[in-house]
Amino acid sequence: MRLFVYDTSACITGEAIRSSLKHDPNTVFIVPEPSKAQIERLVLLDVMENRAPEGVFLKDRTAIIPVSAGYAGGDVVSFLKLAVRILESCGDMSMSGHTDIVMRNAVYAVLAEHHDEFMTFENLTGRCDNINKLLSLIGDFVRYNVTPDEIGKAIDASGSGDLQYVNKLRDIKLLMERVQEVSDRYSLGLMTDPILKASEILASLDKTGLQQRRYRKLRTILNNSFAVLQFGVTRNLTPGEYAFVEALDRLSKGTDIYINGGGKDIPLYSCSGKVIDRFAGNGAVTEHPENSDYRCCDLAEITSHYAAGDNSCGIRNTDSVSLYEITGSDNRIGFVMEEIIRLTSGPDAAYRYRDIRICCCDDDLLNKIRPVAARYGLDVFIDRKITLNNTVIPRFIMLLLRLPLSGFALGDVLAVLRSGLFPVHLEYCDIFENYCVKYNITDAVRMFNEDNYRKDPDEKYPMSNFVEKGTVDGLDEGVYHTGEFVYDYIVKRILIPVRKTALEIDGRNDMAGKAEVILDYLDGIRDYTEALVKELDDSGRSDIAQATVRAYDEAMSILASFTHEMNRVEITQRNFLELFRTDMMNRTSGTIPLKVDSVEITTPDHAFYTPCKVLFIIGATRENFPYRKSADGIMSSYELQALARDITVTLPDRDVVKTREEFITSALMLASASDHIYMIHEQGKGKSRVFEYLTQFVDSRNILINNYKLPVDGQYTRPRHSFTTAVISPDLMDILLSDGMNISVSTIEEYVTCPVEFMLEKVLSIKTRDDNRGVRSNVFGTLAHKLFEVSVKKACEEHNTPEKLLEYVNTLELDPAGLDELCDEMVRKTIIEERLPGSIEADGSISRAFDNNQGNKLRRLFRFVFTAALRECAVSRFMPEGYELDISQEDYLMTYHVNGHEFRFKGSVDRVDVSADNPNVFRIQDYKTYAKSLKPYAILQGTQIQLPAYAMAVRGGRPGSVVSGFGYSVISMKMSNDGKGLTFAPKTSQLTPEQLDIALRYVDYLIIKACTEISCGKSDSVYAGSKGSASYHSIMGLTGNPTSDPVMREKIECAKDMEFEMMKKILDPDKESDPEENNGENNGENNGNE
Repeated sequence: MRLFVYDTSACITGEAIRSSLKHDPNTVFIVPEPSKAQIERLVLLDVMENRAPEGVFLKDRTAIIPVSAGYAGGDVVSFLKLAVRILESCGDMSMSGHTDIVMRNAVYAVLAEHHDEFMTFENLTGRCDNINKLLSLIGDFVRYNVTPDEIGKAIDASGSGDLQYVNKLRDIKLLMERVQEVSDRYSLGLMTDPILKASEILASLDKTGLQQRRYRKLRTILNNSFAVLQFGVTRNLTPGEYAFVEALDRLSKGTDIYINGGGKDIPLYSCSGKVIDRFAGNGAVTEHPENSDYRCCDLAEITSHYAAGDNSCGIRNTDSVSLYEITGSDNRIGFVMEEIIRLTSGPDAAYRYRDIRICCCDDDLLNKIRPVAARYGLDVFIDRKITLNNTVIPRFIMLLLRLPLSGFALGDVLAVLRSGLFPVHLEYCDIFENYCVKYNITDAVRMFNEDNYRKDPDEKYPMSNFVEKGTVDGLDEGVYHTGEFVYDYIVKRILIPVRKTALEIDGRNDMAGKAEVILDYLDGIRDYTEALVKELDDSGRSDIAQATVRAYDEAMSILASFTHEMNRVEITQRNFLELFRTDMMNRTSGTIPLKVDSVEITTPDHAFYTPCKVLFIIGATRENFPYRKSADGIMSSYELQALARDITVTLPDRDVVKTREEFITSALMLASASDHIYMIHEQGKGKSRVFEYLTQFVDSRNILINNYKLPVDGQYTRPRHSFTTAVISPDLMDILLSDGMNISVSTIEEYVTCPVEFMLEKVLSIKTRDDNRGVRSNVFGTLAHKLFEVSVKKACEEHNTPEKLLEYVNTLELDPAGLDELCDEMVRKTIIEERLPGSIEADGSISRAFDNNQGNKLRRLFRFVFTAALRECAVSRFMPEGYELDISQEDYLMTYHVNGHEFRFKGSVDRVDVSADNPNVFRIQDYKTYAKSLKPYAILQGTQIQLPAYAMAVRGGRPGSVVSGFGYSVISMKMSNDGKGLTFAPKTSQLTPEQLDIALRYVDYLIIKACTEISCGKSDSVYAGSKGSASYHSIMGLTGNPTSDPVMREKIECAKDMEFEMMKKILDPDKESDPEENNGENNGENNGNE
């Protein structure tokens, strides 16, 4: 064994490859799996230029591939792949399926089948990221030989001190034992480290034993020299890896280890020092060669001082470092592309594309590089890292799984149609979408009903569309009724078969069953997939075509693994979707192979494996480079330390390891550049520590700020309207409002906030598409509203006086079991009645995943709030009487006639409470699942008028009644800021009778004013919300009002606590405000205002 120690932080990969191939042209390189593509490129380059200059080469559009006199006997592999290959050559096939996918499936199967046996892991099946954390933990335990027996010793040693820690250990021990049982049952080798197992086989052999006939395949593998690259710097080797390397060296032509090392007292070399000591102590011949790749003395000294954590470097004003601060992601990327062109083009060009690396520290920025690069004609030279998870087949599978969960929401259905897998023109997809929007077809309830598409003889203006010749089989060119066309051509021909398959998948309750249905369906549309790939290839997008083929193979492989007998376990549709997505992401972390001459775009984790001459660093901030925030895994760092102490096994401290790895990778990344480092920072963001370190070597006058702006083709758009005065013509408004308008009070608030958004969505029916995915806060709010409507109504009808209600509450609080029983009854009744997407299984039962997530959340809320809400009613002596009271009913009808148009108000009052002492006195209560309170200033501005308007409607339907107040019952469990814990108290307005009367009259005035402006077509986009929320307002930005610095609506200014005086002044501008003038009677207008 030869140990090559380079006393430098510079990248040694290029030098190591040249040295190894010169020693043995068929060297097998053992490298970290993420670096395989990068190192393969360097090996291929060396073979082409130095080892096989006379060889025969095959050229295609993306690469030059050596065919002969090349690298036939060598390879670039990881420890794991080489170990599995060795085991297979010895006839041991138990590790052939040793992948994260099989292990994840086994862990899920155990958790699903034995969830009742676990104390802390019983609900982990609901989130696949938790299963990934378990895989990581179990993987560490297997690599460091921490067995279930060892964990049992730790449990005994810990006693019963930390119950949570002990329960975790018990669950991990049980999980490892159960997974081992699955592994043994199906001969999967899941709980065995392939590297350790291969090293044991090699250790049992000698040169004589290797000559046996049964080891002839193993001899072929070992008849090579091996070179170990890029290990031992960012992390120490595991015991299995040490034994594996030593066994390889003993039986092969020899093993060379290349490593950076410059003293154990320097942080960069803390791991490599241990590796060097281990191998040197076992007899490795140690050499200290020079690295011929490194040329720039300034950069060498700057990066070596950074690696040593030393700020005393004396270099100043170097030309080897360039720093910039540029605003805007497109501008930063554009500047990088301009520099690349300057460095690689023209008479003074000193570099080729392969000499340049772009390291992007921001994932969002990484996705923008390719489109900006295309502008500069560099797209063909970029390392096109196409994530296979984002190609057609995986996306389609995930859509197929999501359709039943979303109730066949229009957004998901359109995504299926536009996937490219079905013979339907995109123009006809747009026609289908427009038809659905016009006729309110949003999900399966109306989408698959044929009556919604056939001609309506009473319809004045039926939709029609033109069909071009040859675009639809069986149809001649001409004009067709849109409803019948989209039903026959899209719904009946494509969507109904898709729905049948989606529901069949949803109806299968086990993992294997779901996978089998999907596999059969994909096999049936294989012709469409092949046609799509051919179309992509013919259009010159061979990289995407290649990714599509590979993604199809990977997806089919994953689904095939799901059909294994061990996966006959129950799984919800949502969990199956998450499991497939996670497996696909893990399987496709690799990319389409690199071209030999290409600009490499990478991330800090992978930017140090190979050398470069010029390094561009973009997207780095104080939060993401060199250190990133992270959360604990299944076991905290403290718990892992306690376990290591109890079983006397050395386990790596994750926090320490992570911090060390991040620093070392940043140091090695800087040192990988031999000539120049560019660092482009986003002006205004917190500067990275690396940027701050480099500033001492650059003259402050040379740190250029906003020195580049991406050119814009053509001219800026000149709007044909003013967003401050935009209107829809009165003639058009007369047509749009010819049948009147049904409107809610909350939409009046929306109109006041942004008129253009209201006019687009409510008047013109141009809606922002809602993808309807998952359970969001408003969906939980719907459940909470229903829960308290049902439960409070039941309690108050059975106990109809404050005294009876208070007695009931006292009894219930003393009977926790009874409260739990009532809680479960009410929650289950609520979920079943609401039937939200994903909440009910095909057999009518509540989805287990939905019940574990949203159901448990509702139960916690109910236990805390229910009795407190009833107690407040009993103590205040306001008994709930009206629930979800509809203000469009005749008694409570709110109708306004403005400019000849009728505005009919709709909405539901959550609760009307009537005084037990005076039946003519009432209050309004509105449930909220988030913190909200009534603000007189918001009433004044017109952005919080819903409750006063509801009070007007109820007062109009109860002649002679008096409004006592209105407010919010916050049904949530948010901790108070004062640290006093959870409390429940309705936030009812503390207003005097006069203030209540002013508020109601003022809201009546605001509604008339808004209706008048709507009828006149006022559609400006001057914003009345908060300036912070404007940045999220896409519609406003599209109309010309910039969201970054919006034009805001002028506020009505008044002193604090004088809001009602200002309202009074606005209502009666000719009168002076007089606090004594109003006698406190309710002077609000009746409903039906002209």
